[in-house]
Amino acid sequence: MSDSKGSQHPENIRRFQAGEVIFRAGDPGHCAYLIQAGRVRIQTPDDHKPVAFLGRGELLGDMAILDDSPRLLTAVADTDCTLMVIQRNQFLSRLKQADPVIRTLVEVLLNRLRKQVQPEIAVAGSGFLQGESTGLHALEGLEKIQMEADLLQALEADGIEMAFQPLVNLKTHQVAGFEALCRWHHDSLGAISPGEFIALAEETDLIVPLGIRIFKKACAFLRQLDEAFSEQAAFFMSINVSPRQLAEPDFIQKIRQITRDNALSPRRIKLEITETLMMDYHQARQLLQPLHAMGFTLSLDDFGTGYSGLQHLIELDFKTLKIDQGFVASMFENERSLALINIITDMAANMDIEVVAEGIEDQQQKKVLQALGVDYGQGYLFSPPLSAEAALDYVRRTQAGVKK
Repeated sequence: MSDSKGSQHPENIRRFQAGEVIFRAGDPGHCAYLIQAGRVRIQTPDDHKPVAFLGRGELLGDMAILDDSPRLLTAVADTDCTLMVIQRNQFLSRLKQADPVIRTLVEVLLNRLRKQVQPEIAVAGSGFLQGESTGLHALEGLEKIQMEADLLQALEADGIEMAFQPLVNLKTHQVAGFEALCRWHHDSLGAISPGEFIALAEETDLIVPLGIRIFKKACAFLRQLDEAFSEQAAFFMSINVSPRQLAEPDFIQKIRQITRDNALSPRRIKLEITETLMMDYHQARQLLQPLHAMGFTLSLDDFGTGYSGLQHLIELDFKTLKIDQGFVASMFENERSLALINIITDMAANMDIEVVAEGIEDQQQKKVLQALGVDYGQGYLFSPPLSAEAALDYVRRTQAGVKK
């Protein structure tokens, strides 16, 4: 027997009179209900003993739609009720998009509750998400929890290594600066993609201590460059910063102290902020203005991939923008990519903004970007990311080659 239809009004609203059954134990769990008015009595199927009374703003029937199991209890309108219907796919579409850790925790809690209510039910085979193995996403969630623990351990053991990729002045062909990157070699899994573990750190508070560690090591390397090449023009250092870091109350004080400890001018530090993460201009302005006032250079990363890049340049005081490597990679196959790069460089020149092109892999790309007025190039044509020692050697070799 399926759920009672009650009095029909709009499709998602059902009205039940006092004493009317909303659903019975054993019915399939097609939907859940949000009580908008009235009171619902939840009772046992055999002796009709009341288990709970639910009122306005409370949910009923939600357990069944999560794992597609039959209803365990019976729901009866204790008074005249108005209920909003929530279909199963409304829950599951959101649950499927949730972090695997959250999905795993929901499943564990659901299984525990079901076993308490009716221990004989084989919850494990109930099909938590239609078309998916319950064990598969549970394993994914547990692996993610383990990975987070491993990342924390690596961070505490100073196991996150630094790499520095050169940025070359396309006019002088000399190394002008470096971007600070990080690498993680997992004890059992090997090299973990930066995109993977940085994203994991972003989802947690780990990005805060990780970001400070990167900032310290990047500034220490910049100091090494100063000591090794005191006769050269001062290099700059690009360091990625996330919104979560910016929102930390003591972030600004910490990075200012780090630059002072290394006798560096903040103007030589370019704080790279990804365009797609900067959506709230009012909040972004509040976070970025103190950094600009202290002299740090603000750089807009992955320019062209966000929703309103031009608004970023108008509203926020960026002094550098980095053209996303996707445009560089496709500029000879797609005329629009080349046209867009041309527009960006002309606009940047008129706004007194420096332009960096990343992902340069061949001489043809370099020549075209140079002709278009791009200031700095970054990519494997020049060098992959290097250890601090290898980066120092790279500067020695390239500077000597330029002098010749």
